[in-house]
Amino acid sequence: MPSPRRSAELTAEHPKQWERQYHIVARISLGRIDYENLTEDLRVSREYLARVSRLCRDGEPCRCVLVRRRGCRGDGLLILPDRGGRIVCAAAWRDGNGGT
Repeated sequence: MPSPRRSAELTAEHPKQWERQYHIVARISLGRIDYENLTEDLRVSREYLARVSRLCRDGEPCRCVLVRRRGCRGDGLLILPDRGGRIVCAAAWRDGNGGT
């Protein structure tokens, strides 16, 4: 989804053309509070996204980061940071079964 503010927006119905192939280029595990902070405001600068942004790229497939809460193997966020890696410019929900 282009420029979501909160992760709750990612579970809403969306146009089929927003769905795309992806390749996970990095995985980040966050503590409970850091993960909750991320999911509540996806537009705030995040240093951990800046560190991996050089690996990410828009295109087919989209090269993105999988962010999960530490210790959880289920759902997480697929994130494509902007060029500086500080602001999320696109993100998608990834369920524990590998769907988007």
